[in-house]
Amino acid sequence: MNAPLQGRKILVTRTKEQAKMFIDQLKAVGAEVVHIPLLDFQLHLSDKNQQLLKRIQSYNWIFFTSANGVIYFFEQIVRYQIDLKQIKKIKFAVVGEKTMQVLGSYGYYADFYPNQYQGRVFAKEFLEQFGNVGKVLLVVGNRSPLEVKTLLEEHRVDIDYMIIYDTVENQSKQMQLINLIKNDTVEAYTFTSPSTIEAFNHQLKTVKSDLDNVKNTRLCVCIGTTTAESARESGFQHVINPSQFTTEQMIKELIEFYSKEREGDFK
Repeated sequence: MNAPLQGRKILVTRTKEQAKMFIDQLKAVGAEVVHIPLLDFQLHLSDKNQQLLKRIQSYNWIFFTSANGVIYFFEQIVRYQIDLKQIKKIKFAVVGEKTMQVLGSYGYYADFYPNQYQGRVFAKEFLEQFGNVGKVLLVVGNRSPLEVKTLLEEHRVDIDYMIIYDTVENQSKQMQLINLIKNDTVEAYTFTSPSTIEAFNHQLKTVKSDLDNVKNTRLCVCIGTTTAESARESGFQHVINPSQFTTEQMIKELIEFYSKEREGDFK
């Protein structure tokens, strides 16, 4: 059995629902996984959302910047009893492959997704391909960046945005996390959003010297350029940011890193 991460202890910080596949993939290549979910997601209900959904057929495009956005969008469609016929003619744009897959699970396909999973690239490539396409609804979480909205507005696109879910900190395993940091047994830390790094730092503020040691010596692997930037800004010195923003690519980067380390090529 090929186990290139045999004996490597890796911290996974995603929610339970999101982490399962990532954990299974890591274990399949020999890693010892520690799972401490730092965030939870919950439905964001508001009168504004209800009103936007009631006039959903007025939009030409719906933009999703995360898989969670898709999940909670359709949950609110059901909650507010919106007839699915109203979105039959609407086109969908998604930020990446995972979001496209989740959209597909609801029976819809993406009419557009960018070559790179970045907000700026998303907006730029969409405008180059479609121009001003009428009315757009951007579906986001309460902590999602609104870069896409800003860039489209600069090009006079008529765009509304809907906060469809809330990201909240999960402190249920804070003591376990503190002990991990104090014992310094985890070799690599994985993060998939700036919010996860924010929660990580918040829960470890009482053990700052231990945390600084981890950030100076341990590997940090991130999905997304903004996540990597947040990691570096918070003090991580050894940050890997895969060009493809997927957990599969994170694992490939981990394997490559430790392979080079074994061969003495890492500097």
